[in-house]
Amino acid sequence: MKIKAMLLVLLIVPSIQLATAEELPTWIKNNAKWWADGTIEDSDFVQGVQYMINNNIIQIPQTAQGERSSQEIPVWIKNNAKWWADGTISDMDFIQGIQFLIKNGIMTVNVATQSTEPTDSQLQACQQKKTQREQYECEKALKATSELDEFKSKATMTTIGPVTFYYAGTTVEHSGGQDIVNLKFLVENTGSDNNVALYCTGPAVCNYDVSDGVTTFKYSANDFTNGQIVLKPGSSRIFNILFGPAIGYGSYVDFKFDPSKEYTFNVKEPWGSGSIPLNLK
Repeated sequence: MKIKAMLLVLLIVPSIQLATAEELPTWIKNNAKWWADGTIEDSDFVQGVQYMINNNIIQIPQTAQGERSSQEIPVWIKNNAKWWADGTISDMDFIQGIQFLIKNGIMTVNVATQSTEPTDSQLQACQQKKTQREQYECEKALKATSELDEFKSKATMTTIGPVTFYYAGTTVEHSGGQDIVNLKFLVENTGSDNNVALYCTGPAVCNYDVSDGVTTFKYSANDFTNGQIVLKPGSSRIFNILFGPAIGYGSYVDFKFDPSKEYTFNVKEPWGSGSIPLNLK
C-alpha cells in the first residue's frame, strides 16, 4: 500500500521539534490511531501530517527528500502510529517513522511556502530610523536575510557537527577544454554556543575537497577570508569554492567531470567530518 502522491518538497530530519501536548490537537493522535487500524485512508493521515507542519506543530528545516518509490509501508510504521497515539512511544520515535516514509519516497507532503521578501511593515520600520545611514543598514540587513532564506528554500541541508551546510546544486562549465565547477554553500552555526571556524588556507592545507570516489580534487579558488570562515552562534554565511585547473606545487590534478560518476564535497574538520552529494550535471 503506497501513500497517495502529493507535491515532493521536504524531508523530515532528526532535528524536528513537536509542540507541547497542550498544543497538539486531539484529532491528530486519533488520526494516527485510526490510520493504524485501517479506519481512515492514507490521504487523511497525510493531511494530518501536513497540518502539523504548516501550523508549526512539527517544525522542520527545508531540504530535498528522496525520490518516490513503490515500496510497501512497513508494518512497524503503523504500529508506531498506534503506539504514539496511545502514549506508548515518544514523539521522536513517531517522527522517525514519518522520516523513514518521506526519505524513501513512500510518502510525500505538500508544505506551504512563505515569501522570503521583506514585508512592507519591516521596510516601513526601517524608514523610521533617524538617519539615512541607519535606514540603509536596516534595509541592507533585511535584504541579506531575505537572500539567505531564499537560498535555504531551494537547497538541500546537511548537518556536519555543529555546522549546517545548505547546497542548491550547480552545473559544470566547460571552457577551453577545462571542466570548471563553482560550488556555492550557505553555512550556519546551528549546534555550538561558541564560534566555529572553517579552515582552508591553501590547496595543501584545506579541510574541503571534491572526490569522484577515486580521485580527490583540490580547489582552484575560494572566497575564504584569510583562510577561514568564522561563524558565531546562530550566524550564517554564503561562500563559493571553485574546482578547475590544478594549482600549487604540481602535486594536484585538474578537475575532470565524468557524468557516470558520483561526486561529493568532503568536509574534514576537527569539529566534524562528512560528505555532501553534489549531483553535478
